[in-house]
Amino acid sequence: MKSFSLRRQILWAVVFVPTTFIQADDPVKSLQIDVGDLSVLFQDNSQSPEVLSGVQSLFNVKDAPEFDAYDPDGRGSSAGLNFEHIISGHESDHNKFTPRRGRYALSRLPDGRSVRLERRAEDSPWRMASTLTYTVVEPHYIDFEFRCTPEDASLFGDRGWALMFFANYMHEVRDVSLHFRGVAEEGSKETWIRADAPPGHPDWNTGGNYRHLDA
Repeated sequence: MKSFSLRRQILWAVVFVPTTFIQADDPVKSLQIDVGDLSVLFQDNSQSPEVLSGVQSLFNVKDAPEFDAYDPDGRGSSAGLNFEHIISGHESDHNKFTPRRGRYALSRLPDGRSVRLERRAEDSPWRMASTLTYTVVEPHYIDFEFRCTPEDASLFGDRGWALMFFANYMHEVRDVSLHFRGVAEEGSKETWIRADAPPGHPDWNTGGNYRHLDA
């Protein structure tokens, strides 16, 4: 039995707040964190897009020590919680792959079980400072927090919005659905919701998730 979890599948935290920079170790290209049942290798952006930043490999040393949850089919296809796109509300050459290009410094945080990818606003075509913090938690979880500060909102055009897109290319997952806390209908209590894409949509590929334009 292979047991992996991104804390309750994935807890997304997209926070538009002033980005703070906690004191960390000097930047490195990669870092391994061993906590509980997990051994996780994190990667910076220095070899991207050939080698993508974020979670590079994930092993459950207790239940499946030889199985990498991010085992790639080819070079550059292994990506866990990888920041892939910032997409604005208007046509722009920067809508594709800007987080995968340029500097994202990787450092270990003082707690010894967290790492952080950090980009300064001056290194982003969107003038957006951001941090991605990954924390390995016993027995087999990864908590993920994303924070960003847009320093020039005019770059996002008249509509004034931006979409943050993350890639998570996991290997032979048992359940492709997203699981999150939410309210299924008006007046109902908060509960766990499972979201999966049914067959029939032209983008359907044996599961996954998508949202209709009018949703």
